[in-house]
Amino acid sequence: LLRGQSRPRWVPTLLEPPHFRDLVLLLVLFSVTVGIRSWLAAQRTVAEPGDTFNFLFIAQALLQGRLPQRENRLPGYPAVVAALWALGVDPLVAATVVSVAASGGTAILLYLLGRRFRLHPFPLALFILLYGISPLASVNGIRPLADSFFLFTVLLAVYCATVVRPTWRFALG
Repeated sequence: LLRGQSRPRWVPTLLEPPHFRDLVLLLVLFSVTVGIRSWLAAQRTVAEPGDTFNFLFIAQALLQGRLPQRENRLPGYPAVVAALWALGVDPLVAATVVSVAASGGTAILLYLLGRRFRLHPFPLALFILLYGISPLASVNGIRPLADSFFLFTVLLAVYCATVVRPTWRFALG
């Protein structure tokens, strides 16, 4: 924007340069979360649950240009899996990659929301790091199911409603 021009309220929050400390902490949180979960996913030898194959069936149907009838699951997660599958990635690997990447994105969004609410960066990062390496969160973060993706999209919606356009009308939308 040019000098003297009025700006919408949401522009400064998007254009303010982040502190170097925040960038480093975000990189560490994302790297540790995705690194640990990628390693765990590569070591996993447990047979995948039945719901995984239901999501893969939806992804395959989306690649064929249709949505299965009587399907109660939302098509967001299968659509992302289908996009990777279309690029030649094995569908089960694609589903796991989406879950691991979404859990890394969740760590980033939790940090950004915490900073938005003025939490101190180091205790916040430590909390998210501990959450990221906790056994239950790690096991759920590597399963090729929609849980990690759903949590990521909910936090993304909260972030958009509180930071990008912090109005009650936008939040309601």
